[in-house]
Amino acid sequence: MPLFRGPQWQREKAEKGRSRGQVRTLVRLCLVSLADNMRELWARDYAENYMDSYSFRYVMGPFSLLPGELVEELLAVVCASRRASRAALHLLLVPQLRRLCLRPCSGLVTAPLCQLIALRCQELLALDLSGCQRVPPAVLAQLAAGLRRLRSLVLSGGQCDGDVVAAVAEGCPVLQHLDVSCCSGLPPWALLHLAYLPSRRRCTHHPLRSLLATDIGLGAGERESVGSAAFLLLGLPRLERLGHEGAAEACALLERGGFEGHDAFAVPHGFPTLQGALGMRLGAEGAGRRDGGGGGGSSSGANEEEVADGKEEECLSRETEGVEDGQGEGCGSSLMERGGEVRGGGQGSGGTGEGGRCITLRLKEVHGVTCRDLGSLGRLCPEIRALSLSCEDAAWLDRRLGLWDRLAELSVQFPGSLAELLPALGPAGPRLVSLSLSGLWLDSATSLTRLLHCCPSLRALQLHPQPPSPEQLGEEEEEE
Repeated sequence: MPLFRGPQWQREKAEKGRSRGQVRTLVRLCLVSLADNMRELWARDYAENYMDSYSFRYVMGPFSLLPGELVEELLAVVCASRRASRAALHLLLVPQLRRLCLRPCSGLVTAPLCQLIALRCQELLALDLSGCQRVPPAVLAQLAAGLRRLRSLVLSGGQCDGDVVAAVAEGCPVLQHLDVSCCSGLPPWALLHLAYLPSRRRCTHHPLRSLLATDIGLGAGERESVGSAAFLLLGLPRLERLGHEGAAEACALLERGGFEGHDAFAVPHGFPTLQGALGMRLGAEGAGRRDGGGGGGSSSGANEEEVADGKEEECLSRETEGVEDGQGEGCGSSLMERGGEVRGGGQGSGGTGEGGRCITLRLKEVHGVTCRDLGSLGRLCPEIRALSLSCEDAAWLDRRLGLWDRLAELSVQFPGSLAELLPALGPAGPRLVSLSLSGLWLDSATSLTRLLHCCPSLRALQLHPQPPSPEQLGEEEEEE
């Protein structure tokens, strides 16, 4: 192998890149032509002669012979070119599909179509039903229960409710990503099914790593939202990405203790108290450290995988019995009173002090929080790399964004001027790679220049400014 690669090697590399691009372009052209013929030939014939008269388990034809990747790309071409129809979707639901995204044609997705998906596409790994509001919850629950290989499920903006989440928790054992944002009929307590199954009185041991649940449960109280987030943080130890309005407040609750009133919504539905969930988590991590021979440098996810179902069930029954009989600590006792503490997952936090116990939160991406309790979020989750928050006062952000050494992506919703926000961005600015600002107003061109100097490593910048109010314009004129 030569020590120096000259221009010939660079030319060969460029030619290979061009040839791959030409092949992809040719494939795209073939798929566009196929989509045209599909609408004029196969879809029309199927719609006129078969679709409303017969119910086929499988449709034998040209699409059943294509590889799954090409069918996925053909479906994307059909939706992007507005050639989608019920007949076209019926023909493209083939068993070799591994990823199915129906977001661009959500208006065509109905209950019979979802039944066909459950019947034909049982090997699906990813399913996106965003905005499919014509599918009732009962059909969504049946669909989730029949797709046991799903790793990613998106139900945002639909009719997802508590029964659907319960079906997902029990029927999708390898699910790693779930998005139920903007589901107004989904109460926050229903998310607890992802960590604990009341019907079986045991933990789910769910491998969920990403959960997006913003703007759910319209009318739910703040305590229910915070308690739900705290329960999820305790019951899903592998969670790395969380979208939940109560996440920051939940970290503050776990840090200071005092759970009374925050779990009253969960107990009537068969879930344990927050104190019981905390005992489960501490007992499981302790068992994992014993099985692993100390575990000072081991992660929480590895410890959780080593814990057997019987150990956690025994720990849960012991904790819940103590709480119900009044023999153990009350639900409002703080962690420090019990000789325990909650710590983050950074370096030096994996061990325990004298008589102390700790839990590790592995969150790396948090969305939809407020800046009120960012201090607790920073202490419990020092590995956060992406953060999305709303802020009313820039003073709350000052010195709090510097809590994370790895923060690279930041999204802030702020109803003030860019000049007010700049000092708060200072500590994290040099590390930011992506920045999104919305709701603010640009006071002057120099503020934007100062922003670029404050964040020299930016690769992506999104600004969604609002026009200043008449009062703000009056104040600015008086200052000038």
